[in-house]
Amino acid sequence: MKISAVLPILNEEKIITTTIKQLDKKLSCSTGQYEIIAVNDGSEDNTLQKLNKLQKEYPNLTIIDHKENKGYGGALQSGIKKAKYEWILFMDSDMQFDINDLDKFIQKISISDFIIGYRSKRADNMKRIIISKIYNYMVSLLFGLKITDIDCAFKLMKKSSIQKLGELPNSFFVSTALLVRAIKQNVKITEIPVKHLPRTKGVSTVTSAQIIRAIKDLIKIYLEMHFGIQLTRQNIAVIQVE
Repeated sequence: MKISAVLPILNEEKIITTTIKQLDKKLSCSTGQYEIIAVNDGSEDNTLQKLNKLQKEYPNLTIIDHKENKGYGGALQSGIKKAKYEWILFMDSDMQFDINDLDKFIQKISISDFIIGYRSKRADNMKRIIISKIYNYMVSLLFGLKITDIDCAFKLMKKSSIQKLGELPNSFFVSTALLVRAIKQNVKITEIPVKHLPRTKGVSTVTSAQIIRAIKDLIKIYLEMHFGIQLTRQNIAVIQVE
């Protein structure tokens, strides 16, 4: 098993050391070969300095530095382009997921192209939960996308399958675009429940500008999909694993 782990990072100086250490430890136990690609997406704190220090200790760590913020999707795509292995582990850098859930994902690589997590119980405040539910409902309504947790940032995906999907949005709408296009391309998808943990350090970096950018991307993808093409579980055989 060879994995390229891609981490989009923005202003995570308080947690990034813990993230890299725990991720490296897990990958060294669960894979044959691996790399960690840390994409610093225009951080304004000491994130880059900490990454440079960590790179001296962890030889499998590669750093991509965006001098200016390209957006969540832009950071993810930079990491995917750099990845040298077929399987891409995509996860947030704030340690709100239990990295040990990776083992469950690896067990499904023989039957799936995308193994995607869904948060069985979200450890967010009520405001974020409500916003997420509204967003998921809106996406489901517009695209007919029957996925349990569209924006769960814990996914294991084949690079060759991602490359078939074309250019993706630079905003955090990237997860939705990935899944909408993957379903259209008949990519095999498995959903697996994952643990969601409270954020212990740092703060969420979602801004109003990012939300506006995501809405624009949503409209673009909607138009691209020819006004409401019906994408359902029945025509792509999404497998939900309990």
